[in-house]
Amino acid sequence: MSKDTIPTQSRLPPRPDLEWGNDGVPRDQINDDVYFSIHNGLEETREVFFRACGLPQRWEAMEQGIKGKKNTFTIGELGFGTGLNIAALMQLWKMHRPNPNARLEVVSFEGRLMRREDAQAALSAWPELAAETEVLLGVWPRRARGVQRVCLGSGMSLTLIQDEVGCGLQQACFKADAWFLDGFSPAKNPDMWSAEVMQQIADHSAPHCVVGTYTVAGHVRRGLAAGGFEVSKQPGFGTKRERMQAIYPTVSEADVYSDPLLLRTVNECPRSVIVIGAGIMGACIGQAFHVRGCDVTVLDKGRDIHEGASANPLGLVAPRLDGADTAQARLLIDAYVSAIGFYARLGVGAWPVDTVHSSNSAEEIMRHARIKDDPPLDADLLGVLEDNEGQAGLIYRSSMAVSPVDVRAKLLEDVNIVWGTDVTSVGGGDGEQTSVQGVRDGRAFEYKADIVIIAAGMGVNHLFGGDGLLVRGRGGQLECAPYAGEDFARSKGHYVVGANGKIVFGATYQDSEGEAPDVSLASREENMRALDMLAPELKTAAMMDALESATAVRAATSDQLPFAGRLPEFDAYRAHYGEDLRTGRALKIAEGATLKALYQQGVYAAGGLGSRGLTWAPFLAQILVADAFGGPVPTGADSRELIAPARFFMRQLKREKPKKDEG
Repeated sequence: MSKDTIPTQSRLPPRPDLEWGNDGVPRDQINDDVYFSIHNGLEETREVFFRACGLPQRWEAMEQGIKGKKNTFTIGELGFGTGLNIAALMQLWKMHRPNPNARLEVVSFEGRLMRREDAQAALSAWPELAAETEVLLGVWPRRARGVQRVCLGSGMSLTLIQDEVGCGLQQACFKADAWFLDGFSPAKNPDMWSAEVMQQIADHSAPHCVVGTYTVAGHVRRGLAAGGFEVSKQPGFGTKRERMQAIYPTVSEADVYSDPLLLRTVNECPRSVIVIGAGIMGACIGQAFHVRGCDVTVLDKGRDIHEGASANPLGLVAPRLDGADTAQARLLIDAYVSAIGFYARLGVGAWPVDTVHSSNSAEEIMRHARIKDDPPLDADLLGVLEDNEGQAGLIYRSSMAVSPVDVRAKLLEDVNIVWGTDVTSVGGGDGEQTSVQGVRDGRAFEYKADIVIIAAGMGVNHLFGGDGLLVRGRGGQLECAPYAGEDFARSKGHYVVGANGKIVFGATYQDSEGEAPDVSLASREENMRALDMLAPELKTAAMMDALESATAVRAATSDQLPFAGRLPEFDAYRAHYGEDLRTGRALKIAEGATLKALYQQGVYAAGGLGSRGLTWAPFLAQILVADAFGGPVPTGADSRELIAPARFFMRQLKREKPKKDEG
């Protein structure tokens, strides 16, 4: 998939064209095939997929403890459909989960996502799955082309990829221990069963991966065999005499390869994690690793949770939408959909609001027109704001007003937090763990953990230990006052949001490399002009008397995208990649080097959130969990590259001039 423009198609994936039989079975009229048999559909799922793939017996071999690299079992599925396989799998996993830290990851592909209401009607045929169906329907994915990841409880997660199957597989980042090939029949849905797709199945298979499917079509068998599977026919189920089984053999480790973005490194599966920074990014990271069973300690230089940029009285989670279908556009949508689902499920400190976003420039008017003509989100998330002259903006439905302090308090309630810690350095240690050094109450301290994640806002620059700057400071001032009206949000360059008894508006935005700027009358006047434009009816004498100002510094990057992941080990990285990056040659294959020599072992970083920290933080936390444990990545491969921290170092090396030999 190109990072510039993705293949021509509607940005919003289609819905299935359903016809319901008298027996309650849905039929897709596009493929002229049923989703399941009312008579034996559930038992067919259990026989053709579960038992054929050795489940639940194979789970018994999973290692105890989160450090076990085989304590996660991953299943890939072609054809999410009604969600029947997932609901039945949830039931089986709850009955046979081998240990409290065991994880089950399911990555499912769907080109035409069914409406939640239709799925509810279809799954009602299986009352024995009522509990699992309720959970699945409660987190039913949004209609949006891209990647969505949801938690199903009991250590089980679903990553749904909505796209054409070939494109989705090419961008997916995971290896499966089992595959359920459950698309419509090969005769009626040939694209899903092509030789190219079967090769992608092989490319996304771990050693000993087992494929379960109902079909024995010859071209499917040949496609899997060509990909390296050992294919055999097995006794069929019901009226089918035969079914197919395919097993992926043990494969040798790949040779060391070029990986300048440091996205294919060794998974550390940490037991203990130190997070530097208790802002919204650090809070989301701490909670994400705590949920994975890690012992998490969060260090922050502030005195309590009410300090820093993440202590504003109210913030807004709203999307930034691009006018074309690019890797960046999908990244932005993946992050936004992840965020609104995250805060809704958290149930604390967040309120749904419709944000009315007015076009702010001629360029934005053109971009909004493209979005209107080819919307990337469904009508429950995106509306059109029009005036007498046509397009005037967008309405972000189900965006969120968020109280950062309340959200952070909830996320960190089960995590060890040490306030008043001034971290001075990260790195070193005993080879097994990574060390953090600093000062607290005038005394030196040292902490150690399996991994350390720097989420310290502007502090990342002096802690990441390399050349150049990852972030630049952007200072700003906003205004806050009591508010008793209905929840709402409006934006046009600046924003105003009202919820939870408060109204917040602003904010100014200027360079600020040091501490937060002083409150200024000029900044207040700028914010008042914004309020006059966005919500003049709210400007009352009572509000003016109660108005309070707050300032903060936000860390932003040069390309306005955040970062999350590994940091280079700078000398080794420069020695290995520097000349190739400067000269524009194809990056060389390492000879005798190991990947560990090119990155800082046990050190990760996340930040550069700019003014969209509440939107980015939950998504980036899941990116880091995937990096550390090797689970499915919650965005496409091209999108993941855009937020790799090593991208800044790559750009710096491209600009460097080679040193002249001395002598």
